[in-house]
Amino acid sequence: MEQQELKIHKIINKLYEQIYLGYRSFWIAKYINQSHNDKKINCAYHFFEGTYSSCLENSFLALSRILLKDERGKPVNIWYLLNCLQSSPDIFNNIPSNIVLKSVSQHLERLEGIDSTIKKIEEQRHSTIAHLDKSHINKPQAIYQQTPLEENEIERAYELSLDILNTYTAFYQQASDISHLLEVLRKGIADDLDYVIKLIETDNKRP
Repeated sequence: MEQQELKIHKIINKLYEQIYLGYRSFWIAKYINQSHNDKKINCAYHFFEGTYSSCLENSFLALSRILLKDERGKPVNIWYLLNCLQSSPDIFNNIPSNIVLKSVSQHLERLEGIDSTIKKIEEQRHSTIAHLDKSHINKPQAIYQQTPLEENEIERAYELSLDILNTYTAFYQQASDISHLLEVLRKGIADDLDYVIKLIETDNKRP
C-alpha cells in the first residue's frame, strides 16, 4: 500500500508541475493581451506578439497533457490519477475509502461539466497544435471551422485541475498545495511585464 501511495504522490506532483508551467505561460499571455488592450504596449510589437503566441501555445499544450484522455502508454493525466484512486481508495491512512470514492465521483462529474472545453482542446491539439492535419492541405478552410477556445475556458480548466489535485493533496498528512505559489507567480508576472514595458519605452526615448 505504501508503494501505491507513493505512486499517487508522484502523479500529483507531476500534474502540479504541468499546472505550474502551463499557468505561468497562460498568465504571461493574458497580461500581455491586457496590456495591449489597455494601450500600455506601444513598442516592440513583434517581441510581445511572439511571446504572447508562444506562451499561449505552451499553456494550451500543458493543459492538454493534464486533461486529454489517451490510452496509449497510460500517460500521467488527471484521468489516470482518478482511475488509480478509484482502484485503490484505501491508500490514505486517515481518509476512509468511501470518502475517496465519493470525491473521485464528484470530480469525474465536474470534469464532465467542462466536456465541451476538453473536446475543443482535443480538436485543436490534434489538428493544429501537435501536428498538421492533411485535411488542412486538402481543405484549408477546415482550420477556420473549429470552435475557438476562449481565454476564460482555459482559466476555468486550470482552476478545476488545481482544485482536484488540492483535494487529494489535503488527504496526505502535512501536505500542501501550490495555490499560494500561483498567486505569487501571477503578481510577479504582472510586475515583470510592467518593468519590461517601461524598460523598453525608456530605451526608445533615449536620443
